[in-house]
Amino acid sequence: MTLPDLRLEVHQIVNAIDTQDSYGIQNRCIVELSYATAIRINELIQLNTTDIGLYNCQVIIKHGKGRKQRILPLIHSAVFWLKKYLKTARLQLLKKENCSALFIGKAGARVSASYIDRLMKQLREKQISQASRSMHCGTVAQHIYYSKD
Repeated sequence: MTLPDLRLEVHQIVNAIDTQDSYGIQNRCIVELSYATAIRINELIQLNTTDIGLYNCQVIIKHGKGRKQRILPLIHSAVFWLKKYLKTARLQLLKKENCSALFIGKAGARVSASYIDRLMKQLREKQISQASRSMHCGTVAQHIYYSKD
């Protein structure tokens, strides 16, 4: 049995996102951050802008599993899309100036888990390969394991 080229599949999924508008840029940022950190959906939606360290390339998870805080490193592509999102798209999506949420939903407040679920489902449907059924820890772990060669 041959294993799929996970890097290629992730690349195809990420590049399938239309980044022509603010929501597209946000969606790309969500997927890049999800892939780069294997963050849980609940942790992702709880992120605030102050949890992102662009200059030291890290994200602080304050509301992790078991109420534990942890610091995760960010890869270059995640930092690139976070910067782009924070400089342009997030400002256009905000409806309240005092919203600290990193990712903004249609109502102008924090995104919901169902927003992330719909996004991931749409991306999976765009992907032809049967091997690409999850943009979560399993995908990241497989990518890391099989890229050791």
